[in-house]
Amino acid sequence: MINNINMNKEILSKTEKLMSDSVELFINKINKINIYCISLDLIKSLKVKCYNKIMLLYTISNIIAESNNTIIIDVFDKKLLPLVKKAIMDSKLELNQSYINDKIRISNPILTNERRHNILKLIGNESEVARISIRNIRHNSLNKIKSLYKKNKSFNKDEFKLISNKIQEITNFWINKINNQYSIKEKEILTNS
Repeated sequence: MINNINMNKEILSKTEKLMSDSVELFINKINKINIYCISLDLIKSLKVKCYNKIMLLYTISNIIAESNNTIIIDVFDKKLLPLVKKAIMDSKLELNQSYINDKIRISNPILTNERRHNILKLIGNESEVARISIRNIRHNSLNKIKSLYKKNKSFNKDEFKLISNKIQEITNFWINKINNQYSIKEKEILTNS
């Protein structure tokens, strides 16, 4: 019985940590989305398919902030320019591209209602990915507990229900945190002109 309690505490602790990390990743992602200036972090993390693998943009280029609204990308291997251009277009960040002396200049487009809604859709997709991650962590934790109880042949339905409820409380807390962060970002995007 004491062994089950210790295992339960360990599983709850791991569940809490995994969910916390997942939400922190989500918050970092949406905080990089700024409607007034381009985030270097957002650009650096763009993925480019080249050399038969996926590489982060910052590993194949110099990325320089020219101003709040303009970034210059100087790709080391000029043969990769078309691939970088495609990665920027496919990113759904709706950034304007122009080309100067084999360098890519990226600028923020004019902020229209359509762009605001597209940004919200992007953030909504990120929040759904985060919620799915939280639910998967819950599912995995419940499965671990089930298998531990069955393995130890000390399956107690009341104890299992108690720990399941605790995992659900943790899940609800982190899902609410995601929803709150989405609401804050939504308000920021829709109210700033």
